[in-house]
Amino acid sequence: NANGCDSIATLHLTINQPTSSETSATACGTYNWNGIVYITSGDYTFTATNANGCDSIATLHLTIHQPTSSETSATTCGSFNWNGIDYTSSGDYTFTSTNANGCDSVATLHLTINQPTSSETSATACGTYIWNGIVYTYSGDYTFTTTNANGCDSVATLHLTIHQPTSSETSATTCGSFNWNGIDYTSSGDYTFTTTNANGCDSLATLHLTILHVPVQPGPISGPVTNLCGMTATYSIDPVAYASSYQWTLPNGVTLIAGQGTNTITVAFSNIRPRSNCNNNTSNSICVKSINQCGASSTSCISVSWQLTGHVSINGPSAVNCSQTVTYASTLLMGATRYQWTVPTGWTILTGQGTTTIIVKAGRGSGIISVTPMGNCGNASTASICVRSFGNCGCQDNGGQQHHDEGEHHDDDRIANNTQQDLDFITYPNPAVNVLNVKSDNAVINWVEIIDAKGKKMLSTSHCNNIGVAALPSGQYFIKIFTSKGTRTKGLLIMR
Repeated sequence: NANGCDSIATLHLTINQPTSSETSATACGTYNWNGIVYITSGDYTFTATNANGCDSIATLHLTIHQPTSSETSATTCGSFNWNGIDYTSSGDYTFTSTNANGCDSVATLHLTINQPTSSETSATACGTYIWNGIVYTYSGDYTFTTTNANGCDSVATLHLTIHQPTSSETSATTCGSFNWNGIDYTSSGDYTFTTTNANGCDSLATLHLTILHVPVQPGPISGPVTNLCGMTATYSIDPVAYASSYQWTLPNGVTLIAGQGTNTITVAFSNIRPRSNCNNNTSNSICVKSINQCGASSTSCISVSWQLTGHVSINGPSAVNCSQTVTYASTLLMGATRYQWTVPTGWTILTGQGTTTIIVKAGRGSGIISVTPMGNCGNASTASICVRSFGNCGCQDNGGQQHHDEGEHHDDDRIANNTQQDLDFITYPNPAVNVLNVKSDNAVINWVEIIDAKGKKMLSTSHCNNIGVAALPSGQYFIKIFTSKGTRTKGLLIMR
């Protein structure tokens, strides 16, 4: 001490310790710590005095996360749905949510709402209406959608009434001329007249007009004209313009079966048969005229004949063997109902008389075969063919031909001409009464003649048996036979 002596000082010491602390924090945007606002992440300290009066140091481990934001612009029509909300008005709208760091995420929508437009139109038309390139044919309400200036729908509505035009058709047939809607028409045709109906649309009237005139004379009549007796025939003409009917007239006795009033008729000539003029080659006319409501035409006629006309011909051989069976045929003639045949003396028609074909047994010598077509109203001309037979026929016991040849004269030399002395024959009965038989044992008898006392040939025949002599008067006659050996004559007495 001041005195140089120990000075003992005693220290009663108390040591207080400073304190410290650490804090970690995470915040969005800013963080207030001990009155200080922090906006960035970092480690921050704050010194204060603790209860012992020593330093108290606090350390802040700070993490600052930033909030996020976005902006969207949209333009739409009518309404816009954003984050589940429908917006119908233009404006700026926000929507806050939490981002990945847990901070606010603020989205801003700059919205423009444009409105669709609409229009309505009423229209009335006839038949069709064209709207926006579409043709409408029925009344109704129709819409057409397009885009307006803002890009939104523009819906146009058409209230449409379609009135239909009307039409009518009239057919008329008249003579000369026809007045329709004040106009005189003189020619056939289709004519139209247009006016306005009650709805203001076209009313189209059509006239189908036929102007008739008196029909012209019918053309030639087609049909058969000859050999018509007993037949049914058809007659016709070509149709005549404007004719509505046809009037036919027929000869007396010709019967109309069908077709009066038309251009074709069917008639029968069967009723002519009993008329007295059947065999007079009567010709008459079938006539027709065309008729309509304006009058009748002049008459067209065709002459018809029911008398058999035309010619036939005979087909068959002209040279045959005696006793040969031969066929002769006539061509057919329309209207003929029977064919009458004749054959030479000594020739025999076996079958077919009355038909177009006969079968003939040839006799001796030459002659003519003829046929005459016969009908109900007369006969046609006769056709003939010359024929000749060759060879020996012999005497015909049955059939054959017998002729009374009264008037042909034979002189005494001919009567007595016996060319073969060994030729003989017998006659029985002799005297004869009505019939006579001739027989020769040594010759074939071809022909027999009976001659009177004055030399006139009274009978000739190819018969050998049953020669009819009843027509000869009683008296003295000569009988002469012709044979392959020659001739011989004997006396004959006919007595009654």
